Amino acid sequence: MSLPIYPLNPTDQDTLAAQAIHFSLGVTGPSQTITAGPEFSLKYERLFDHPFLYRLSYDYRYGHMSSNVLPDGKIHRHTLGADWVYYRGTHKNTAYIGFGMVAGFASFKEDKETYDELNLPPGSSEVDIKWALGYRLTLGLRMNSVYSLEVVITEISPTFIYRNNLSSENFQIQKEEFRANDFKVSLGYLIEL
Repeated sequence: MSLPIYPLNPTDQDTLAAQAIHFSLGVTGPSQTITAGPEFSLKYERLFDHPFLYRLSYDYRYGHMSSNVLPDGKIHRHTLGADWVYYRGTHKNTAYIGFGMVAGFASFKEDKETYDELNLPPGSSEVDIKWALGYRLTLGLRMNSVYSLEVVITEISPTFIYRNNLSSENFQIQKEEFRANDFKVSLGYLIEL
């Protein structure tokens, strides 16, 4: 006489694969200290229980440090993440929202101009970025179960460590925490496992 409001067995009609690899390539907007740049992501997704999945990810971002307080230079950031994702939709279109924790690691190579501006001989200072924990919010749309469009907001605040060798026995260390928050738009492709 009447149809059920909710499917009796939603996993039989599930719109996502039980496991998938998700590749995405995007552009990250500028933050307070890092310029805009490309970002590549590799994600492993596993269906937990309808309508939730968990996602483990690796992201690589390239950018240029641009700040009035910190030295300028090239930055390579690697991010590991674990997210919970809630999804709804059909095979044709699926919308999802995710939230998770990230750990950010970065390497930094200051520009030669930095040494010239500070009047330092090359090699007289060491620059490092300490890893940090943060969080990420993901809004996404999946088309035909294989293509994706994502908007990702990441909030992370690593510590910039600048060591200046004053002499063979004396050195000065400056630590500066900075916000490396991101706004990323990416296109992706999924491979079902």
